[in-house]
Amino acid sequence: MELLAYHPDLISKKQLDNYLLSTEQLKFSDSPLNAIEKAKVDKDRYPIFLTHDRQLLVSLTLHINEGPKIYTNKPNTILLRSFSTNHDYQGKGYAKTALLLLPEYIRQQFPHITEIILGVNAKNIAAIHLYEKTGFIDKGQFILTEYGKLKIMTQKI
Repeated sequence: MELLAYHPDLISKKQLDNYLLSTEQLKFSDSPLNAIEKAKVDKDRYPIFLTHDRQLLVSLTLHINEGPKIYTNKPNTILLRSFSTNHDYQGKGYAKTALLLLPEYIRQQFPHITEIILGVNAKNIAAIHLYEKTGFIDKGQFILTEYGKLKIMTQKI
């Protein structure tokens, strides 16, 4: 398994079309296709996939510069957003694997970054527990957004 940055030569439209999210998942995360479209107009967004045997298991976006500023004014911070697991692969530990691989991936691809930050919907208890198990710390802070009340969590790299 590896984390792979999106590139149309590496990840096909068919693979993306086969990445399914349930209605419940879409309450908390953007689809990979939407994340890729947003990255086309915002060069500070980097869609990433956890892949295995050409299957897309997990999708996430890393967002530098302006992205993290909705949560922090610390420099050298990267925002983790649009994190999801392909519905067909849920419950198999792939989300945890992606989060455990993420710090090393960031060290290699974004060597100036020293912290990951994210906002997770306060109602998404399963995601909060997953983030805690993989090294994220609850900052005890919340922000209100159009998506609801978001809990802010960070991880030092």
